[in-house]
Amino acid sequence: MTEDASEIVAFAAACAETALDVFEADRPDDPRPREAVGAAWEFALGGERGKALRHTALAALKAAAAAGTVAAREAALAAMSAAGSAYLHPLGQEHPGQAHPRSWRVRAQGGRARLWR
Repeated sequence: MTEDASEIVAFAAACAETALDVFEADRPDDPRPREAVGAAWEFALGGERGKALRHTALAALKAAAAAGTVAAREAALAAMSAAGSAYLHPLGQEHPGQAHPRSWRVRAQGGRARLWR
């Protein structure tokens, strides 16, 4: 599962990273989305799943609420999604006979990584 999660988080972080400039143009003194992407990259590169991911994801969500434009909000939500994606729990691991973890599909849409089955 860790390898699968790392791949998903790396993809989500790469997607979110492309949108950070949009958020920072709107709120140049707000580091929360960038910190969330940084925490996501740290996990994707072998770090632990822990408090930093949860806290930075929540902070990026709060940054999205403070954004002055729709584009800036979506960029912050992309960062929140990147940090939060480390907490996906594919059903195949916990419930035999259901989808394998690699059945999660990942796509980038609107600058945000989205997952669906």
